[in-house]
Amino acid sequence: MKRITRLSSAGRSAADALAGHAELAAILRRHLPPSTAALFARPRQAEGDVVEWYSDLGGQPVPFAELAPQEARQVRQLLEERLASITELAGRLEGQGEEGRRQAELLRQAARYPDTDTLYALNGQPLVTFWGGGEPPAPPLPPPAAAGLPGPAPLAAAGGAAPLLAAAAPQRRWWPWLLLFALLLALLAGLWWWLLGREEPPLEPLAATEPPVVQEEPRPPVEEPKKPEEPPAPEVPPPAGEPEPEEPPVEEKPEPAPVVPPVPVVKPEPKVEAVAPPKPEPKVEPKPEPKPVPKPEPKPEPKPEPKPEPKPDPVELAHKRIVAAGSNCNTLQQLLKDPEIRQNPTLRAEVEAKLKQQCRQQLIANAKNLCPEERPKELAPELAIVFDASGSMDISLLASKQEIDRAVMMQGMTDIAARVLLGGNPGIDTTGHLYREPKRITAAKQATTAVVQRLPSDVSAGLVLIERCPSSRSMGFFTPAQRGGLLSRLNSIEPVEGTPLADGVAKAGQMLDGVNRESVMVVVSDGEESCHQDPCAVARDLARRKPHLKINVVDIAGTGAGNCLAQATGGRVFNARNAGELAAMTRQAAQDVLPPAHCRP
Repeated sequence: MKRITRLSSAGRSAADALAGHAELAAILRRHLPPSTAALFARPRQAEGDVVEWYSDLGGQPVPFAELAPQEARQVRQLLEERLASITELAGRLEGQGEEGRRQAELLRQAARYPDTDTLYALNGQPLVTFWGGGEPPAPPLPPPAAAGLPGPAPLAAAGGAAPLLAAAAPQRRWWPWLLLFALLLALLAGLWWWLLGREEPPLEPLAATEPPVVQEEPRPPVEEPKKPEEPPAPEVPPPAGEPEPEEPPVEEKPEPAPVVPPVPVVKPEPKVEAVAPPKPEPKVEPKPEPKPVPKPEPKPEPKPEPKPEPKPDPVELAHKRIVAAGSNCNTLQQLLKDPEIRQNPTLRAEVEAKLKQQCRQQLIANAKNLCPEERPKELAPELAIVFDASGSMDISLLASKQEIDRAVMMQGMTDIAARVLLGGNPGIDTTGHLYREPKRITAAKQATTAVVQRLPSDVSAGLVLIERCPSSRSMGFFTPAQRGGLLSRLNSIEPVEGTPLADGVAKAGQMLDGVNRESVMVVVSDGEESCHQDPCAVARDLARRKPHLKINVVDIAGTGAGNCLAQATGGRVFNARNAGELAAMTRQAAQDVLPPAHCRP
């Protein structure tokens, strides 16, 4: 980071810049290009009323008044474009609730600056100091063209020249299109002439061939209707066949013949009577013969073997086991894991009722060892994450304490040498390497996100940010159905300043029950309390009021600032020196709310 200048704030106000630069830069980096976020210099209060201004841009800073006319016009144009984009962003944010209106007011305030004496240029890029302390000054009216000073008149002249050039360009290029149009007309005329000369001879044979084709076409349709007439032909033989059977009975004409009365019909009648009586006699004789058939009756059939007694009902057996368990809490908890009891609502309710009456404290303590389907919903543990978003979290995980101390000392020596030798501070920054990736806040967000993604389906979680004095900021308590909102809040965290650790622990304690269920608070921090409060006293008060609340601390920098939080509530401290250790330590700190190993994923 490069120091631009050191200026006195006696005649100008730098209060808004000192208070809001971190949040302003975070908003601009989230919504606009990095060049716009680098428009505003970062202030730092020095001794007395002197304010030092820094920037991430490279190059040698040049005051706006010392720029050449052409460079001044370019810098002013870039400044106006970026201020316009900031004003447009403020209009969009203003319609997004109370927080959006506050951010919009911050952007509009930052777009104001006292005068052009607070403007600088680095490699052609504008840079504003003492921003937020006034209104943008009106562009100065330049003298005649010979003066060459930057202002709106040169910009207007440049703007007027552009349309003239744009208008001149198409006048020089009209003749190639006219030539191409003439060539196309010539080709179309030749093609039209050639087609007219060839059309007349082929028309005659076409006319001669058309009539015979027309004569042949009606012939096939005449033949086609004849084919459907064939189906009635097969219908003729069936009626012809019907009279044929009728003719033979007609030909038999014995009815009129008088031959029947003279024939002696009496003689054949007694013959028939004599034949009829002997026939029924033999039929009666065989009927009594089949009577001796029931001979196999004396054979005794084997009696069926007695069937085994039915097995007892498994529900009754499970109920007997519940009765036999009595008031043994361990046995009752083991019964709750039995599939037969867990899948039967009546048996499960019976076991849970006995546990609540006789083993409530033990059940609360052992609920973390059960899967979501094995424990009552009202006993599922809770989680609250207290996330440190102070400015020190922007430092790299690779930077050791010795490296940080050395860089701070080197910066101090550089400033002293610049004052003695050069009579001022040229803005040399020797601490830029401390902010390289992987940063502490990047690794912390990844570690906490992994923990939230592994939470069971019945565990709710809250989030509190410690980022600015005098108080922390509660981001809400999220149910399992709202887990996506919690993950999005974690991903949007940016480092600000300050460490109100005590207030963050107090607000997280208000989210958690800690009396009727197990509650775990995970504090992820790299520093000590910086807002003049006592986090240890807050932890002791929570321990007295909430016996089932435990605070685990993930100490990134190894400062030991959170040791008293863990000691007061029976928690643990986990030290992390790199990204891998930070992920593993955060997972161990939240182990009591994560699903046991035997649970289904």
